[in-house]
Amino acid sequence: MSQPKPRRKLSPATILTLLVIPVVIIGTGWTMWQQLQTTPTRQAGVQLPPYGIVTVQLTTDPFPALATGTVQITVRLQAPGGRTAQVERVTYTYGPEDGNEEFQGQAQAAGLETFQGPLRFTRVGDWWVKVRLEHQGNSGEVEFTVPVKPAL
Repeated sequence: MSQPKPRRKLSPATILTLLVIPVVIIGTGWTMWQQLQTTPTRQAGVQLPPYGIVTVQLTTDPFPALATGTVQITVRLQAPGGRTAQVERVTYTYGPEDGNEEFQGQAQAAGLETFQGPLRFTRVGDWWVKVRLEHQGNSGEVEFTVPVKPAL
């Protein structure tokens, strides 16, 4: 009968790898979770007759928004039940949360239920953006917070 092979010990490099990989995975997951928790929501509902509550989604290009140059916002609308929310006008006002400046703009239609417009953020920090929808004499407004980062 043959002798069983002796069990080889794990090398120190293997042990170190087995310890480091879970720490890196947990650390990456924790960092992503924290980032998601601190990023303000970019979707909200607004009451707009005759549609009911219309979902308004706001995105910026670039994301995150930068404090230099022009930032393009895109506003997407969605009516309940898959209906098309056709609005006559989409306007927006925006300003820094820690100041009393206020800027205005009007978004242009860029497709079905999609509107776009330019913003210029003059400094780093959190900015509020109020989007106003108008349709057949009715209007609704929703506010978002947009974090503005420094240009690299």
